[in-house]
Amino acid sequence: MDSDVARHSELPEGVALGQFEKMLALSQFAGGLAHDFNNLLAGIIGNLDMVAVRLAQNDHASAASYLEGARSASRRAAGLTQRLLGFSGRQQVMPVAIEPAPFLADAAELIRHAIGPHIPVATECPDDIWQIHCDQDQLEIALLNLAFNARDAMDNQGRIQLRAANVRHERPTHNKVAIPGDYVAISVIDHGTGMTTHVASRACEPFFSTKVNVKSSGLGLATVFGFAMQSGGDLVFETREGQGTTATLLIPRAE
Repeated sequence: MDSDVARHSELPEGVALGQFEKMLALSQFAGGLAHDFNNLLAGIIGNLDMVAVRLAQNDHASAASYLEGARSASRRAAGLTQRLLGFSGRQQVMPVAIEPAPFLADAAELIRHAIGPHIPVATECPDDIWQIHCDQDQLEIALLNLAFNARDAMDNQGRIQLRAANVRHERPTHNKVAIPGDYVAISVIDHGTGMTTHVASRACEPFFSTKVNVKSSGLGLATVFGFAMQSGGDLVFETREGQGTTATLLIPRAE
């Protein structure tokens, strides 16, 4: 018997199953990543080929149009790379001390412009809220991602609430990321379809998406979780099928 097979067969059943699930998730991740990049590269190469053809025909107007198509695909590829860096917790961040109240007011306005005026966005922030310490731009992007998910879960109707609260964690969160200490919980609350326990457990997996008719990279929540992890915080969900979802970012308190 092969030695590797022999060692694997001696593993407890739960360990062997866990390793299999990790390998399966890695395979799905690699497959999804290869598929996305293949599509983007096809767009870049195809447009550049057409640029060469149109230049040979002295059709500069069409060549410029195809060149812009190549640029657009390149920008999407760069965006995908940034989301992957966010998921892996390796993107460049510049953490600063942030006052949550004015930040949430600005974020709510940004979300209103992004999702449209048909969905009201309300904020709730106590006067004694603590300062937080993280990258402000990345926090805005994370809240936008959560707001887009909330909008889709409510089928473009309903109401989104942004809420901030001081919390003290005496033990690690269930994701085992945030250590005990002081945090500000920034929540995005919707009253949409909610998630099943199975979907909630996989929500932050890269390339996992329940959106069938919506163009999605499947990296939105994975990127939000990566940002939370890199900031020393966490992303947790309270959800119930048919009753909505509360997605909460735990951001460390600024010293």
